[in-house]
Amino acid sequence: MNIRLKQGLHAIFLLISFVLLPASVYAQSEADTAGDQASLNLTILNWAKPAKFDTGEHSSVAVNSSGLVVEVHVTESKAHSGLYYHIGQLNSDTGTISWGPSRLFISSGAWPAVAVTKEGYVIITWSDGFYKFSSGLQYLVGTVDLNGGTSQRINFKTASKGTRFDSGFHNSISVNNIGVIAEAHESGSGGKGIYYRLGHLKNPAGDDFSIIWDTGTNGTKYDDGINPNISVNDDNNVIEVHNVTGEGKTHYIRGRVGINSTAINFVSPHPRLEGSGSNPSVVLLNNSSIVEVSYNAAGIKYITGALSGTDQVKWSEATVIADTKDRHVPSVAANGSKVIATFGDPYDAVNTSVHLWYTTTSLP
Repeated sequence: MNIRLKQGLHAIFLLISFVLLPASVYAQSEADTAGDQASLNLTILNWAKPAKFDTGEHSSVAVNSSGLVVEVHVTESKAHSGLYYHIGQLNSDTGTISWGPSRLFISSGAWPAVAVTKEGYVIITWSDGFYKFSSGLQYLVGTVDLNGGTSQRINFKTASKGTRFDSGFHNSISVNNIGVIAEAHESGSGGKGIYYRLGHLKNPAGDDFSIIWDTGTNGTKYDDGINPNISVNDDNNVIEVHNVTGEGKTHYIRGRVGINSTAINFVSPHPRLEGSGSNPSVVLLNNSSIVEVSYNAAGIKYITGALSGTDQVKWSEATVIADTKDRHVPSVAANGSKVIATFGDPYDAVNTSVHLWYTTTSLP
């Protein structure tokens, strides 16, 4: 059964479930391993001491339920602007990650982002321009063996130099277990708008890994802002976070993927999440719990939350992850039992000691 058919059947199932099942049943999913409604209002997560794993900047991370990790980043070198990836393996007992070698996959680009499906399909996106007044968005799709170890390479299935899919800058990407791809980005022509797309892989069972964009040929504007980051779960609920130029605050929006993935129905208004924070990253789990990370002067801050009712989000207070002062541009991912955050050193004048770090924590 291909992803498109499964997506349609899942939409029908959700509609029937919404009418026939009590809310406590509807809120759960088969992939939920993080607990029931009582565990949603998370407040304290015990993060491991951050560890270095490479040099580079602007890291993005994704993790499969098997514990396989894919991380992408920009080189720290001033000589070129290559994009690299790592394959890692998360130890579910210790929370440590064993990392494979760093591998170049694109010779020049900015702001890479990554998502991994339950089957081991890897979706990587990036900006082909370095400034938002003139930038396009590209994607690559490949496969990994979920039991293949950390030394394996991604077997790319689409054009090796990337496939351009929109004008845009500094995007994020998310995919759920029924194959819905959610993407968000800034304007690539200097505007202040932020835009989203929804799509699916065309026919991976037939070796066609191209992305069909169900929302049309262009992104759909949903707000003004910068640094958008989006996450979609298996119930097709969506959470998005972003900043506003010159404001220094993080905003969030809750939404839901519409029928046939032709739109995200966002809730209005778009309230502020906290008093300060930049470059936010967010993950929405299948039991409706949320982990968000962002940067401020004190270090990498995290907030936990939970979807509430049909249009609300309950949030905890922001807490700084220990030993992250002066770290920048965080990314967060989760697989239902573990959360991973990556982040980098501040950019220096000679770009010789810009390290990448990671930390992990268990979910209750």
